[in-house]
Amino acid sequence: MIFSQSAWVLAALGLSLGLAGCSGESQGNLLESARKHIEKKDTKGAVIELKNLLQKNPDDAEGRYLLGKLMLDAGEDAAASVELQKAQDLGFDPDRVAPLLARIALSKGDAQKVVSTYAGKTLKLPEAQADLQVTLAKAYITLKKPVEADAAVKAALSVSPNHLGARLLEVRRLAGQKDVSGALALLDKVIESAPADSEARQLRGELLLVTGQEDAAMAAFREAIDRNPNNGAAHTSLIWLLMGRKDLAAVEAQLQVLRKVAPQSLETIFFTASLAFEKGDVKTAYETVQPLVRNLPDDPMVLQLAGAIELSKGQLMQAQTHLARALQVAPDRPRTRLLLGQVYVKSGEPTKAIKALQPLVEAAAPPREALVLMAQAYRVGGESAKSEQLFKQAAALDEKDARSRTALALAQMAKGQTEQGFEALRTISSSDPGVAADLALINGHLRRQEYDGAFKAIEQLERKQPKSPLGPYLRGRAELQRSKAKEARAAFENALRLDPTHFPSIATLASLDVGDDKFDQARQRLEAFVKARPGDPQGALLLSSLRAKSGAGPAEVQDALVQAIKANPSEVVPRVALINSMLERKDFKGGIAAAQEGLNLLPDNPELLDALGRAQFLSGDQNQAITTFTRLASLQPASAQPYLRLADVHRVRKDLPAARAALRKALDIKPDSVEARQGLMALELGVGNRKEALAAARALQRQPANMAAGFALEGDLEWSGKNWAAAAGAYRQSLAKQPSVDVAIKLHSALLRAGQADAAAKLESQWTSAPFVFYLGDLALKKGQYELARQRFTTVVQAKPDNAAALNNLAWLLNRENKPGALEMAQKAVKLAPQEPAFLDTLAEIHASKRDFAKALQIQLSAVDAAPDVPLYRLHLASYYLSSNDKAKARVELDRLAALGDKFSGQAEVKALQARL
Repeated sequence: MIFSQSAWVLAALGLSLGLAGCSGESQGNLLESARKHIEKKDTKGAVIELKNLLQKNPDDAEGRYLLGKLMLDAGEDAAASVELQKAQDLGFDPDRVAPLLARIALSKGDAQKVVSTYAGKTLKLPEAQADLQVTLAKAYITLKKPVEADAAVKAALSVSPNHLGARLLEVRRLAGQKDVSGALALLDKVIESAPADSEARQLRGELLLVTGQEDAAMAAFREAIDRNPNNGAAHTSLIWLLMGRKDLAAVEAQLQVLRKVAPQSLETIFFTASLAFEKGDVKTAYETVQPLVRNLPDDPMVLQLAGAIELSKGQLMQAQTHLARALQVAPDRPRTRLLLGQVYVKSGEPTKAIKALQPLVEAAAPPREALVLMAQAYRVGGESAKSEQLFKQAAALDEKDARSRTALALAQMAKGQTEQGFEALRTISSSDPGVAADLALINGHLRRQEYDGAFKAIEQLERKQPKSPLGPYLRGRAELQRSKAKEARAAFENALRLDPTHFPSIATLASLDVGDDKFDQARQRLEAFVKARPGDPQGALLLSSLRAKSGAGPAEVQDALVQAIKANPSEVVPRVALINSMLERKDFKGGIAAAQEGLNLLPDNPELLDALGRAQFLSGDQNQAITTFTRLASLQPASAQPYLRLADVHRVRKDLPAARAALRKALDIKPDSVEARQGLMALELGVGNRKEALAAARALQRQPANMAAGFALEGDLEWSGKNWAAAAGAYRQSLAKQPSVDVAIKLHSALLRAGQADAAAKLESQWTSAPFVFYLGDLALKKGQYELARQRFTTVVQAKPDNAAALNNLAWLLNRENKPGALEMAQKAVKLAPQEPAFLDTLAEIHASKRDFAKALQIQLSAVDAAPDVPLYRLHLASYYLSSNDKAKARVELDRLAALGDKFSGQAEVKALQARL
């Protein structure tokens, strides 16, 4: 952020400009009175008198000049420019006006205009000529023309040998030549001749900082502020020093001083946001920094702060936008690189993280934090050897670096040295007051289902943090893992006694409530959390989801999100969730309106732009969607996501060249994008270009982090060509690189199609997770193996009692066999997913089998409303109408189905029902 002394606004000035005098004093008296106020440094009084004067005589040239000069000194450059230009137009002495107008042009950043307008211009007054030459020298420095700058300084000193501004530039020139001691010696002489000058003291503080004398520098900055409370650069330097020392109380005190003289200055706003962020008040920090982002879109300090705030909120897209731009503007800022590296690691983009961090890691003395981040990036990218080496390098820089030592212990465990890894973690835990090693121990034991070890590690963590809810929460998670729900509940309740708003505990208890059919209790928990923390998006999102599951209408479902937006209008998460809720219900118009409302408040927010584009696309407005995603791409040049969205739109428009170009652009940005490779493969397959499709899959296989995905894509490619054995081979290689239940399911299906039943059976014995067993149940169901299907779905429900699809299928099977429990299971499935038409259809069928056709009709109508274009649901509805002897309504439905002809395979059933009319 470029701070300058001219950026300061006197609070009194802004107020006094609006005071209209009713005095009967003469114009001459008012002007004389203003001069006296100026001599006494009474700016407020001078402004009042000049304002009164100009009300009486708007054409008083000197009055305009004096008012403009006061405004310029106060940082009101725009208003000062207007007054000084009027003074010049009224014929006021150009020797006095020109230097001030030149200063204003330079403060606006227009150095070239200063040079082209004033270079070669000669003023009569020596002091005015020296002032102008000093401004020209600063312009030349900005334009990186040191020879011309030196000449301008010499020209200033030739007409005014003791000109303060020129002598200070000489000091800066010496400092720029690394002669700091010479610069300080010269500066001491300048201060001796001008002891009241604030800028000289400020410069002394800057030079003392270069020599490492922080305390002396702070004293110099305070002296500069004492001599001129409006010296913004001195305030800025002093506050930066205090923030570097983490002395937040002193920062707050100095900021209060700053607010008194410049309450609305950009610097005051910046430091207010920075202090709020340091204190952990992310909401205030975010809201405060937004005007700066709009007004200073290319300022690296503003962009870095905005990016750090977005990163802390988990808004990685927006954080990446700000930080990438900050690095582009100021590539030599280490902190920006570290923050951007964090964003890329968290976003799963290791290649970009490594590129951003490379200059720091390759430095003569690389920062430990850069080494750790680079190590994490290599780990995400699947290059464990490089990751381990960097963690070792980071740990060597600081023997107490628990994070790096913990990472090394985990690397040992990943290589099969489990006991050595656990022992290293226990050693770190015993000496480190932090809990990184404790968490690793707990997770390691839980993965191995070693509950005694896990609970012992949790006890150690609780001793370190006795007032934290983390320990009891982790104890609850462990109890849940070993299927002890009662003990888990007790642990989560203990966590809430330590922190009544600990959201992970509240969310888990609410989930347990739902699993026990206690929807009201779950709702009450979440409503209490939302009431206690109305601006927290987590509670609003979960409450909205719970209401949807319990069958609430759209208005009630969305109300939680609407209230969260009202409580915190600048929070993006509930806005995007509201838009998504509308899109799920096909309320595309509402989704577009909600996105546009958010963008009115938060212009160019990438999450909201993405949501707007999706809403436009789903509504059928493809041209607008392309415009929105193109705009998003321009705002996020380092993100592949906008191009993936554009590819989807172009594909629907049948513009395959444009879709291909968008996917290739996405790959240029993110070569390891699985989604882009998958899209390119599908596109090439669609036009019969198998060779290019295979190349897309093979490209991923060459990337360590995506080898598994690459082989899975090759399997999909072979599947599409019905090359079942080749598909199975590719899927096996994918699973060897990384276990995946989705790939295991594909492998099983490919093996069956390839006639390798024994291999498929072996795979069944190896995979016992609920999703795989559900797939096997579904397979048995399709084959008519109802007893086997019932066994499979029973296994799933035992493992996952809230698996609505398994409950629904099991209910259908039990009802088919006239076994007890069908109705209760179907009701639970519908309670878990009240808008799912397939579940409603099953529940209606069970009621119909019990001859309760009134209830069956009521539920079946809901199923048809939820999916009006599914003929099977209408067939069942017609059947229930007939069974209820409502032939008129049955005829309407059957005629509608008959009109579908071959589009509905159930025409035989339609005819059979029509025969009963």
